[in-house]
Amino acid sequence: EMKTIPVFCTFDDAYAVPAAVAFYSLLNKAKDGVFYEMHVLHSDITQESQAMLRAVVSRFQNASLTFRNTDGFLRQEWEKGNFDGHQQKDQFSLDVIVRCFAARFFPQYDKIIYSDVDIVVQDDISELFNIDLTDKYLAGVKSASLKEASSELSHLKSEHREMLKDTYFGGGILVMNLQKIRQDNLEEKMIAVIRDDTIVKKFPDQDVL
Repeated sequence: EMKTIPVFCTFDDAYAVPAAVAFYSLLNKAKDGVFYEMHVLHSDITQESQAMLRAVVSRFQNASLTFRNTDGFLRQEWEKGNFDGHQQKDQFSLDVIVRCFAARFFPQYDKIIYSDVDIVVQDDISELFNIDLTDKYLAGVKSASLKEASSELSHLKSEHREMLKDTYFGGGILVMNLQKIRQDNLEEKMIAVIRDDTIVKKFPDQDVL
């Protein structure tokens, strides 16, 4: 019996080629008996890039790929919000904060894996899906650079810095409990953080989460 695992990514058109590498490596390392339902949330990926990525995924029997345009969701908040000036730089785009809102875009799932696409997968990731998230919103990896550079959180308010100094996590790979996120209306709280200009969101998705 096939085990179905949903995975989603959010990126802009500039990351289409790295995404092709990430998708190929993910599926190339997939275990037998695992089917990956892959989704891309985006605001500007061209039809040409989508066709290229579909062609990569179609080489494998154990996956499907769907694209969903987020239709300007949070665009105003991104353009006006306090994201440390990232709107004028190339490092982040609107898509980076959209990843926090998987619960609304994927009502069909209670749990999902998020992955960045500037990666190469070296082993099957299906085991991540088995992480027990009872009473937890998500599983992530603590920020490795915090030990070396405590200044990583220097942009945050002192009370937030104190609260997060031992638990701040990276946004590169997450397992999300969509059921609990919906249950506790966490998205409303995240939108409030996005709209609160007294909070500097230097690492947009990580700071919001």
